[in-house]
Amino acid sequence: MPTPAAPVPARTLARRLGAYLTFAAALFASTLTFAQEPAAEGPADAPVSASREVERHLEDGRRLYRELDFPGSVDAMRRALNVPGVSAAQRLEAWEYLGAAYVVLDREAEAEAAFREVFALDPYHRVREPSGSPKIERFVEALRRQVVSDAALDPEVELRALLPAAARVDRPVPLRVEVEGPPSVA
Repeated sequence: MPTPAAPVPARTLARRLGAYLTFAAALFASTLTFAQEPAAEGPADAPVSASREVERHLEDGRRLYRELDFPGSVDAMRRALNVPGVSAAQRLEAWEYLGAAYVVLDREAEAEAAFREVFALDPYHRVREPSGSPKIERFVEALRRQVVSDAALDPEVELRALLPAAARVDRPVPLRVEVEGPPSVA
């Protein structure tokens, strides 16, 4: 029988919620597209093609990871990170896959370095490794406890940011957050 979770101080919850909301807002903002005048081909197209290149490498890395080709996934994710202009959300995903692949490959120092990059971007990021490997989860949470003083995530607590279907540049973006978990937290 699992032991009940100890109550979490309100200050810690506020910090966690703030980090989650910041990340959710950044992720949402990175997915917004705005109508623009068609630009002439040339340097202005570089960010679009760079973004496509990053996405192509990320897709390759995800596919190779699912196919258990961990060295291939590492190569693809490294290529994604080396493209100039890679977004924070894309870097987070690439580092997460790199860390997971390195754990599977028993390359602990490289896995630690990769997950430290994840925590630098978002100390409260919940790793969503596709296989749900307990080995990877234990590695990540042990490292998180060392690196981030108040980031021991409670697996019983789930936060959902409810984002609008559309937003405007000149207006605030309304966010709603739902917290689900034990009564001592939610």
